[in-house]
Amino acid sequence: MKILFKIIFLTFIALISSRKKRSKPQPIPNQNPNPIPNEKENEIKPTVINQIKNETEIKVQGVNPIKNLPIKRMLIIMWPGGKTHNYVIKNLLEYVVNHQDKFFYEFHILVHNIDIDTWQNQIDIKDNKNIFVYGFGNAKQFKIYLENSLNEMKNNPHFGYLNFNKGMIKNIEEFLNSNLLEKLKVINQKTPFDIISTDVPNYIHVLLQQELNIKMKMYLQPPMVIQTLFRNYELNPSYIPAIGTSFTNEMNFFERFQNYFIQVATKIMFRIFMIGQANYMKSRGYNVPSSIHFPDSMHIIQYPLGITFPISVPPNFVFLTSITSQPAKKLEDKKLDEYLNLHKYNIYMSQGTIMKCIKKSDLINLLKYLEKEQIGVVLNIREDQMSDSEIKNNLPNTIFVVRWVNQNDLLGDKRLKLFVTHGGANSVYESVYHGKPMVVLGVGLDQFNMASMVKSYKMGEVFQSPNLITIDNLKNAINKIRFSNSYEINTIKQGNVLKSMKNPREVFKFWLDFVYEVGYDSLVIKAYLKDYSWLSVNGYDIAFVWIVICVLLMFLFKYLIKKIYRCFCGTCEGKHKKKNIKND
Repeated sequence: MKILFKIIFLTFIALISSRKKRSKPQPIPNQNPNPIPNEKENEIKPTVINQIKNETEIKVQGVNPIKNLPIKRMLIIMWPGGKTHNYVIKNLLEYVVNHQDKFFYEFHILVHNIDIDTWQNQIDIKDNKNIFVYGFGNAKQFKIYLENSLNEMKNNPHFGYLNFNKGMIKNIEEFLNSNLLEKLKVINQKTPFDIISTDVPNYIHVLLQQELNIKMKMYLQPPMVIQTLFRNYELNPSYIPAIGTSFTNEMNFFERFQNYFIQVATKIMFRIFMIGQANYMKSRGYNVPSSIHFPDSMHIIQYPLGITFPISVPPNFVFLTSITSQPAKKLEDKKLDEYLNLHKYNIYMSQGTIMKCIKKSDLINLLKYLEKEQIGVVLNIREDQMSDSEIKNNLPNTIFVVRWVNQNDLLGDKRLKLFVTHGGANSVYESVYHGKPMVVLGVGLDQFNMASMVKSYKMGEVFQSPNLITIDNLKNAINKIRFSNSYEINTIKQGNVLKSMKNPREVFKFWLDFVYEVGYDSLVIKAYLKDYSWLSVNGYDIAFVWIVICVLLMFLFKYLIKKIYRCFCGTCEGKHKKKNIKND
């Protein structure tokens, strides 16, 4: 009965999460909120060459002296509201365009205007490259959508994601209301795009691949997106911690039991996202498929070993180590440099660009406590989180406040001892790279998972619930790390793993050249291209057949035993009866 119940239950879950029958896709009918300023004298600064209504086009262009290199064009769609996403991608592209030897690259970046400032700032390229950035949408309105959805996710880490899709559909709406689709069609007719890419799956890239007839696609994904793809690959949801959980890769039975169903629920939620976006596209007159097909693509993911939990993936998945972590340079801010000399113990505090983890009153009280302890504090806080007047009237004058700082260089400074962070991926990676223990306030998005990794490797103290982030708990966490060197030792150990990895920019360029040269067909497992159901991907259909075979064999064995018994016993009984008759 237990086996039968399990079969029925798994079948029910599979029916819920399985997708409608689809045909093969047709060829078509870390935390650094702002870019690092460029120090080169011969830099080319981007100029805004077109700004109409809510649309912006930035062109960074120079002369191409390498006449013999074939030109390759890539269209990249950025996830809205994630400035670090933009910074990471920009970091990779800058390296590629500065180290061209096989192809001359043109990168066309499609970005919402809420993040356009990341690209308007200086871009570190030489004078033989082309980068085009196209902005669209109303930044102020979308910021409201984004903040509301993030608050929902913060209050409900699992089902709050349902409201998040409204912001993504708003992003699609603003794109379709712009004239960028027609503009890209004109560009594509003159010089066709070779590859389409996106950092987080969304239906803008599905539409553009279809409308522009782009044959190859590449996903440049942040670390936790891979967990939504377990339906498509041999990624066991019982052992891969789900997004928004505090689990590690060493779960007990009950944790695996919970994690399994959270993964399934996440997958169903992701499916709901895709259906909602597809339906909106269809309501605007675009006949797009109802699902996104991932296996026939190239996936390049920032997933640094030494911090993230190791997993096995197909050959068309490439892992990069931390992209934004680099050897630190001398601090450019002279006042900040002088400030760090005033204290023996310095702390860097940042809440990132998205989540607000500490209540303002608790933050003020914590800073006053740290002042009494003669601890130096560098506070990175945005103006919309705390105005200049609030800083002047409420914060101790011994606190060094910055609106932006080169985080990588600051964390690499030996005078800095501790990082209080919201737990963004790039922030954690950079802190580990430079051997700085952390107090992680992981209360939303993938910050839960990053906090679990820090806790698992004993690199700091973590909080994974807003209710636990109190003034007393924060004091205790800081003092634990302050008076114990074990956290620093563990962090340095894992940081050495990051430093031993190959330069992620070189790895990215190698695979980009590889894909343009020979394609990625040789890396794709062909079995995944078939429309396997969830039962098939996980092998449950085979297990079911084996169960049926075993049951049939059991009945057959039982039948044969009875037959043999009856034959043998029947013969004995017959002889016994005959003997009794003769005796009578």
